[in-house]
Amino acid sequence: MRRAWWLAACAGCSFHHELGDAGSPDTPVIFDDGGNQLGWLRADSAADFGEPGAAFDAIAIDEAALTPAAYLWGGLVARAAGTCPVADQNTLDYAAFAGLTPSGIAFIDTIEIPDQRAPAGFRTDTNDGDFAVWIEGEMQLPAGTTSFTLSADDFAALEIATPHSTAFARVTTNQFQGPATTAAYTTTAAGWYPFRIPMCQKLGGGYRLSLLATPDTTPATAIPRKRLRARVDGLRGLIATAWDQQSFGMRASSSLWTAPLVDDTLDPPPPGPKNPGDLAIRWVGETKIATAGSFLAHADTDDGARIVLGETSSDDHLTQGGSNIITDVTTPLGVGWRPLALDYMNIGGDGRARFQLNGDTIPVDRLRPAATSATRVVTFYDDQSQAIPTDANGQTRSWRAQSFPTEAITDLWVTYKYTHQQPHELALALIGPDGTSATLRGDNDNDTTNPKHVRLANFNGKLLAGLWKLVVKDQTGGQTGSLDSWSIAAFVTGGPPVLAPASSWTSATHEIAATVIDTVTFAAIVPPGSSAAAWVRTCDDTPCDDEPWTGPYQSGDPVTSEPRRYAQVRVDLTATTDEEPALDWVELQYRFRP
Repeated sequence: MRRAWWLAACAGCSFHHELGDAGSPDTPVIFDDGGNQLGWLRADSAADFGEPGAAFDAIAIDEAALTPAAYLWGGLVARAAGTCPVADQNTLDYAAFAGLTPSGIAFIDTIEIPDQRAPAGFRTDTNDGDFAVWIEGEMQLPAGTTSFTLSADDFAALEIATPHSTAFARVTTNQFQGPATTAAYTTTAAGWYPFRIPMCQKLGGGYRLSLLATPDTTPATAIPRKRLRARVDGLRGLIATAWDQQSFGMRASSSLWTAPLVDDTLDPPPPGPKNPGDLAIRWVGETKIATAGSFLAHADTDDGARIVLGETSSDDHLTQGGSNIITDVTTPLGVGWRPLALDYMNIGGDGRARFQLNGDTIPVDRLRPAATSATRVVTFYDDQSQAIPTDANGQTRSWRAQSFPTEAITDLWVTYKYTHQQPHELALALIGPDGTSATLRGDNDNDTTNPKHVRLANFNGKLLAGLWKLVVKDQTGGQTGSLDSWSIAAFVTGGPPVLAPASSWTSATHEIAATVIDTVTFAAIVPPGSSAAAWVRTCDDTPCDDEPWTGPYQSGDPVTSEPRRYAQVRVDLTATTDEEPALDWVELQYRFRP
């Protein structure tokens, strides 16, 4: 039976320690050294790295290796189930939610569920009966006091932990009979704070959820996308963002796609679109490459498609219509997680998307939902119908994009829907944050397509962040009308890398009774810009928390820690790009007197 660290008897009553199984092929040979014998502490499996007492800081166990945590930036992970596991707000316990099997997993970019409009990715019936929602992620908070305002129907709670911790504290609870609750949370330093929200619908009727904050502004506002992120290295699948309309138009819903990518008639498509004959989908994330080489990504679609694989994009076939549109891209890929995106749109009729990598469909366990800095898309949708004035100013609608500072546009799509008896009287223009303007509809345009989809190149290379304006004018006033809805889909590059820039794993404390500490060795994949290093500390009494670490050590370095009764090993990984380092095993060698 496996033990994380084990004690084995041998000839002469000597013993050694190892992370691993007794008798494994990599077990070193015990030798005599003037009465001393060789021992070692070794971690080389998921069970070893996950031993009781080990500590994790922004690091993940990926199969049998340690890798930096991977984040979904600008979003949160939201799960749902068709039952509420607690009786009422007084018994609200997050552990009860974590034990549920979710009906679906959605990705959201704001902590708000408007009245009876749950994300489609929940895949649960929210119209009748009980259901539960639980949301997880991290929020960026400044030093000082932040006030949170929570509103829920039927009831919900907010819990926050300090950075690099899982010790959550209840901040506030709210239930529908009372007003929104406001509570303060004080931080000693700015940073990314883990948080979670359990919510239940239990009493029938309407449901909603809203969390507002005042970290540096008044009044309370929604926490912006640029201050949200969530760990996704433990999920398998892709982010499937589906739009109601072709050309990435109208409402978008993002959910976890847990099927292979992809050999599907798209019936049904990912949750969200109301008309499978007119929609757009983006599957995005990373695929795990086991052996480096040249890879061909191939898509056969009805209608158009576009592929991103690694750092390479295919030709753009998005605006093409037809039953067999072929899209290919070939690129070299190294070992590890590599960016992947498949953009697809169906322009009426039946939809179909078939995708293969080197001739095979990618299984779901080789996919994870982490959009890289080159494959993110930011969406906006406003369906508040407003009359278009007939004066010279017309109507101006706006959207303030809460983008990361370096996110720049690579592709921009706008969709608008209107009501008007004389469409040629309408003129529309989109104005970007820097004043760049693009005409969506000019004077005397007789096109009656409604909704109307427009792809704009004017903003390519521009930063996304800031105030966007849509200006709508009725040129003559002979007939009146309204702008019923409008949307933006901005494909961007830049922003934070997927991987945690610094991460570490610390073993539990183990008794070694060492007379000499020899070396620490490890095997790691370290791409350019990344690093791996080991640290060691020893003590005479557990825990060793007050003792200093020695290091950093590279593989094979002699250890300068004083030989003592107990020891711990720590591994630090750094990553400056989307290329991840990975540690396969680590071993501390020492000598002891039996």
